[in-house]
Amino acid sequence: MKISERETVLTVADDELAWTVFTDSARLSRKLLVVARKWGITPDRRGEGHEFILPLGAVRFVGPPSEQQRRASRQSIQKARNALRRAVKQRAPEASLAPDEECVVPAPGGRSEA
Repeated sequence: MKISERETVLTVADDELAWTVFTDSARLSRKLLVVARKWGITPDRRGEGHEFILPLGAVRFVGPPSEQQRRASRQSIQKARNALRRAVKQRAPEASLAPDEECVVPAPGGRSEA
């Protein structure tokens, strides 16, 4: 089947408590198989595609993130990167290391490469 002929169809009626999803797209089939497995659902094979019956809660529609959400996400990522970069060198107790040895202690929430 040509790529232009592959499709994914998502339907729900007002009186139903589940989404019916049909796809013969290889890319979306893989993603939907993962979702179905997480919900404990076994998809049916229909011709060259799969059909899934998913609970209403399995599908969400969301808009693009706001500028505030993007900024907060970037700050969170930068904070994690900075924590990984800040390893603090400390003297270890004399009993555990030779006098000229140092140990590297990761920054809070970070890790170090000793």
